[in-house]
Amino acid sequence: MKRILLPTDFSNNAWNALFTAVKVYANVECQFYLLHAYEPNALNLLGRKNEKRLGVIYNSLAEYSTQELRKILDYLHKNHNNPNHSFECISKSRVLEEAIQEIIPTKDIDIVVMGTQGATGAKEVFMGSNTVKVLKKIKN
Repeated sequence: MKRILLPTDFSNNAWNALFTAVKVYANVECQFYLLHAYEPNALNLLGRKNEKRLGVIYNSLAEYSTQELRKILDYLHKNHNNPNHSFECISKSRVLEEAIQEIIPTKDIDIVVMGTQGATGAKEVFMGSNTVKVLKKIKN
C-alpha cells in the first residue's frame, strides 16, 4: 500500500494536486493523508499584551483547519468512490515544512504530492517557494 501525503492550503493548486494524485494512483491501493499546517508563530507579532486575543485567533485557526479538512473529506467520500483509496486528515500547528518532516517518518510516507504556482525568483520559477522549502527540509 502506498502512503501519500497531500499538503493543502485549500487553494485551487492544492485541489489540483489532490485530484492528480487520486487519478495517477487510481489502480493502486493508497492511504492518503490530507495535511493542513497553519503557522501560529506568525501570531507572536501581536505581543504579550494581547494574549487573550491571541488565544482566540489561534483557536480560530485550528477550527478553520479542521473544518476545511472535513469539507475535503466529505467531498471525497461523496464523489470519489475508489475502494483502493482511504483518506485521513491531519491538522498541525506548525510551519509547513516542519509538519511534513514530522509526518513522513511517523506515517511512513512514500510520496508527497504538492500543488505549486511558482514565483518570480530564480529557484522558484519551476516550483513555488513553499515547495522549495519542503524539498530542502526533507531532502534526506
